[in-house]
Amino acid sequence: MRVTDWIRVLLGGVVSSIAAISNAEYRVLDRMTHFEHIPILESDVRTYEFSSFKRIAEAADKNSWLYERNGERVMFHDEGPGCVTRLWVTGVDDQTSRINFYFDGESEASFSVTPYELYESGMFPYPIVAGPNESAGGRVSYVPIPYEKSLMITDVGADAVRYYNITYENYAEGTEVESWTAETSYLQLAEQLAAVGRDPKPVTGNEYLTGSGDLANGHALLLLDTYGSGVVQSVEFDFDAVPAEVLKSCTISMEFDGMKTVDQIPLGEFFGSAVGEVDVLSQPIGMRTNGNWYCYFPMPFWESARIQITNNSDVALSNFVHEVAVNSDGPARETAGYFHARYREAAYSADADDLVLFDESGCSGKFVGLSLYMEGEGNGFRGMLYLEGDARVYVDGAEHPFIHGTGNEDWFNGAYYYNDYSDKGANQAEEIFCMPYHGLPAKYHCHGAESWTQAYRFNISDPINWTSSLLFTIEHGQYPAYEGGYYSCVTYSYQRPGAASFPIAVISAANAYDYFYTCDGVPATNTAKFITPRAEENAPEITLVGYSNVTASAFSVSIPPENEGVILQLVSDFSSSTNTATVSMGDRVVGRWCQLDLNYTNSPFGWGINEVFLPVEVTGNKNRLDLSISYSAPATEYRIKVIPLSNPLEPGALYQEWIQQFSGLRSFTNYTDNPDADAFDNFTEYVFGGNPEGHDQHLDTIGSFRKTAEGLVEFSYPKRIDENLVYSVQICTNLASGSWSIHKPLSTDEGVGEHGFSMVTNQMPGAHLGFFRLLVEER
Repeated sequence: MRVTDWIRVLLGGVVSSIAAISNAEYRVLDRMTHFEHIPILESDVRTYEFSSFKRIAEAADKNSWLYERNGERVMFHDEGPGCVTRLWVTGVDDQTSRINFYFDGESEASFSVTPYELYESGMFPYPIVAGPNESAGGRVSYVPIPYEKSLMITDVGADAVRYYNITYENYAEGTEVESWTAETSYLQLAEQLAAVGRDPKPVTGNEYLTGSGDLANGHALLLLDTYGSGVVQSVEFDFDAVPAEVLKSCTISMEFDGMKTVDQIPLGEFFGSAVGEVDVLSQPIGMRTNGNWYCYFPMPFWESARIQITNNSDVALSNFVHEVAVNSDGPARETAGYFHARYREAAYSADADDLVLFDESGCSGKFVGLSLYMEGEGNGFRGMLYLEGDARVYVDGAEHPFIHGTGNEDWFNGAYYYNDYSDKGANQAEEIFCMPYHGLPAKYHCHGAESWTQAYRFNISDPINWTSSLLFTIEHGQYPAYEGGYYSCVTYSYQRPGAASFPIAVISAANAYDYFYTCDGVPATNTAKFITPRAEENAPEITLVGYSNVTASAFSVSIPPENEGVILQLVSDFSSSTNTATVSMGDRVVGRWCQLDLNYTNSPFGWGINEVFLPVEVTGNKNRLDLSISYSAPATEYRIKVIPLSNPLEPGALYQEWIQQFSGLRSFTNYTDNPDADAFDNFTEYVFGGNPEGHDQHLDTIGSFRKTAEGLVEFSYPKRIDENLVYSVQICTNLASGSWSIHKPLSTDEGVGEHGFSMVTNQMPGAHLGFFRLLVEER
C-alpha cells in the first residue's frame, strides 16, 4: 500500500480501554453492570427461547410443555454450555407449584423454589426479579443462570405453570462456564438498576456541551456537531410542557461518521411515549413529567457525530435546556457497532400477516430494545384482543423463529392484558409501571370502546445478535377483531455495515455428492410448513427431500480460512422425532443441540431449525471442515446450511470482491499494482470506480466545484460504500509548507447512489482562500 499526495493509508487505529468479555460465565452480568459495553457486538453468542406457544393453529398459548418426565412438566431443556437470561411465567399458583432446576445431568434438582419464593419473597432483590404486583400480572426474573453441560427446568404441582417464556443463549462447545449456585449476591446490581434517571456508565472524562433557549417552530437545533473519535455518553434536555401532537411533529436525528442512524424519529416516541409527556423511567431512555428527558445509550463514533432536534410543529418549544456528554474514550472500532434507532408506524393490514417491527439486512448487529404503542377499536374480549399477537424473531435468514412468544403483553413481562381482569373503567393507574428493563408507562382502556397501550422492553442482559439479517414481527392479534388497529414503534440496536458472513453453502439430498454428504437414514420426502411471518392460513406448504431414521451423518464443506467462526443450521421435521445431537470434527465434539419438543407432533408447522455455533478456535485457518453428526434417537435431515462468519471491517474485504471481477489481471491484484499502465494504481481505481484493465480518463478529474447563489462553494465527489474507507476534505493555505488540515464543512449531504457509490456534497465558505484536496484512507 502506498502513500500519495491525495490518497493515503491510515496507519494505526483507535485504542480503547474497553475490552470484550471473553469469559462466558460473566458475560450476562457484565452487560448488566457495565452499560458502557453495550455497543460491543457478540456474533459468537446466539439467543433463543422456549415458550408455551401452541405449535398448532390456535391462540391459547398455555399448558404447552416440551415433554413430561417423572410427573414433572419440562419447560426448558438445553445441552451444552449456556445461560438463561430471562424467566417469565404467569397463570401459576404461587404456593403449591414448584420450579425445579436440574444442572449438568443431575438426578435430583439442586435448586427448587415456589414461584412466590423466586419472584416475591426477597430471595432475589427487586428489580432483578418482579412479581405480579410490580409487573402488571407477570412474574419475571433477570437473574443470570449459567450452566456448564446442560440445564433442565421443570414445573411440578397440582397447579401448573400455564404460560412461560424462557430466554437463553448458547456458547461454543468447550467454553468455560461454572454452573449457577444460589450463593451469588445481587444486591449491588439491584441498587445499580434501581438508580434509573442517572447515567449508569462511568462519567470520568466526559465533556458536557450545554445550551438553552426557545426552539422556534420550523427551526432545527444542533445539539452536537463534532469531528474526531469518541462516544456520546448521554443526551438530556427539558422544556415546557406541550401537547402530544407537538411531540409527534418534533423529531430527533443522529449521524455518526456520515451515516444517518437515527432519521427524524418523533421526539416523544424516541424517549418512550407516543401519547405525550408521561413518566418513562427505564435505564437506557426516559422522560419525566417534572424533570428532564434522557438517553444514556452509549453511541460510539470514529470520525464525526451530529445530533439534531427539529421542530416541525406550529408552536415553539419554550425554555429548551439541553446537555450532551461526550467522552474521547470509546470502544475499538473492530469490536463495536453504531447506535441505530428505527421508527415504524402502520395500520393493521387486511391480510392479517405479522406486523413488522424491525427488519434489517446486509449488516451485523445486536437488537437491544423496543418501545411499542398499539391501539384498537374496542371490539373483542375486553376490547384488547390486539394484545393476542405473539412476538417472533427470525435471525440470519432462518425460516423458523428462534424466539416465539406467547402474547404481546408477555413480551413486555406483563400478563392477562396487563392485569386487566375487572371492569375498572378507563386509564387504570394501578396497572402503570416502570422498571429498568421493561414497563407500561401509559394505558387507556374503556371496555367496548377505544383502547391503547404504550410499553417498552430493553434487551440489555438478553440482546439478540445477528450476522446478516434480523426480522422481528408480532402477530396481528385475534384477527379480524383489530383490522382497524394501528401501531407505532421505535427499535434500538447496534449495527455494523456489511454482513458478517461469507457466501453460504446449502447441503441437501440434491447436491449431496458435492459435499461428500452421507447418512445412514432412508430417503424421505415430506411436506409441512415453517412458522412464518404470514398469517397461519397463508403460510405456504414446503416440500423437501431428505432422509429419515438418521442416527449418523457426515459431510465436508469448503470455508474461507480467514473465517471468524461458522454457524450450522439444520432443517428437520420437528413433528416426527425428538433427540439430542452432537457435532464432531474427528474425535472432538465441537457442538451439540437438543430438540425434545413433543408439541410439534401432529402440527402443520413441522419444519424447524436447530443451530450450532463453531468458534474460530475450531474453524480458523481451515479451508475445509469435515464434520459428523450423531443422534440420541432416529432423526430427520432435510437441509444443512453452513454460514462462515467474517469481520466486515476486515481490511480489503470489499476490495478483494471487486478486484476478482477482472479476470485478465493475473497476479497484478495488489493495491499498488497498475496493470493498465495509466496514472492510477488499483487502489485508486477501486476508490473512484475505475477499470484496472483499461485507461480511465474520467479519473483525471475527480469531483466538481460550483459556487452557489449564497456565495458558498460546493464540492461534490463520488464515495464508494466501503466501511474500511475514510473520506475527508483537507485544506492548505501554503503548498510549500505541505501542511494540510481537515476542513470542517458547513454542511454535508450524502445522497443515495448506485453501483456501490453515493454522491457527497460539502458546502464551504466561499471567502475561504486555500487549496483543497480529497483524502481517502483505509482504516
